[in-house]
Amino acid sequence: MNFYSIALLSEAKPLIDKFNLTKSDDRLFSIYENKDTKLIITGLGSINSSLATTYLLTKFEAKEDDFAFNFGMAGANFSCNIGDVFEVSKVIDFSTSSILKLPKKGKKIVCHPTPTTKCDIKNTLVDMESYGFLKAAKKFIKDENITIKKVVSDFLDTKELQKNEVYDLIDKIIKIC
Repeated sequence: MNFYSIALLSEAKPLIDKFNLTKSDDRLFSIYENKDTKLIITGLGSINSSLATTYLLTKFEAKEDDFAFNFGMAGANFSCNIGDVFEVSKVIDFSTSSILKLPKKGKKIVCHPTPTTKCDIKNTLVDMESYGFLKAAKKFIKDENITIKKVVSDFLDTKELQKNEVYDLIDKIIKIC
């Protein structure tokens, strides 16, 4: 089974379209599914991401050999282009400095509790959900089957993107997976 934990519907829409997912009748979260894929809309923030990911993996009885994915937007404090896609291997919780790792080569990401315009850790991505997702996913899924991919949406200027811009950026992740 493939499990996707996505913060916003605008970020999830390309996946919903690609996998032809239908919305389930769940009173707690927005869940989209088909036979092999389950996707949950977590809402913003690490706590929401952790709660929703735990709910999804529990509800559908995830096995350690299943796959868990977190795709979404991230700011960058290094030289790259809007739309560049990076796999994440190290997640740092800004509030506690706690670090979680995955056994893959990839970028560092700092998970902030709110939108931010600065990050003192050089050469890193910044988001709001990755730490909560990874903390929850590691309880159910073996590390090598967990993937975090982020597409650069800004350079810590917290600009608002239009829904079609979000769709196009997330679609880039899907095309390279």
